Amino acid sequence: MPHIKKFIYNHKLLSVISAALLTVAVLTVLVNFNFLKNEPQKSINVTEQDGIYDLTDISSLEQTIIKLAPGAAYYPNIYLTPENFDTAISESTEHFEEIRADYLSQRFVLKVPENNDVYSITFNLSGRHAMKVYANGKLAAQTGQAGTTKQETEVWENNITFHGSAINGEIDILLNSAQFYHAKRGASLAELSLSKNETDPFFSVV
Repeated sequence: MPHIKKFIYNHKLLSVISAALLTVAVLTVLVNFNFLKNEPQKSINVTEQDGIYDLTDISSLEQTIIKLAPGAAYYPNIYLTPENFDTAISESTEHFEEIRADYLSQRFVLKVPENNDVYSITFNLSGRHAMKVYANGKLAAQTGQAGTTKQETEVWENNITFHGSAINGEIDILLNSAQFYHAKRGASLAELSLSKNETDPFFSVV
């Protein structure tokens, strides 16, 4: 009888030790996976040249965030659409502080590799705005309600994100933004950040 109890005790002890070792192994794998997944991304700033942000010279977009500052031109008190963007008259962003605009538009033309990659694209502004985004001629995203008066405008957040891919190596983006609540400057100019998407997009340019 003592031998049987000893055998049962040893068997239970072995089971406990095995379970503990398995738990440690699983936790180690999860920690390493999360560490690799959350590895800090590189950041690259790209400036506009002749109206185009050329991203084709970047060796790899994996684990990289591309940041684009506002370009040389913007459209104060105008909402760009796929129908009117080629006839609208722009202003230099150097005059941004001089021209009061409670709503405005910006255009970002991105030159990217000609493949089927999908990108996550985010606009960031100073303060809450209403925003609408077109990409390659299609409505890509919208937050709030962008109007031409304070009564028509419903501000939302200070950022907006959508997913898109290139047509013939380009992503042509129009951003409309409105903010009637800032007493001194009205709407602000947005900065764009882009990274290669790793999940199925809710929006893609076909």
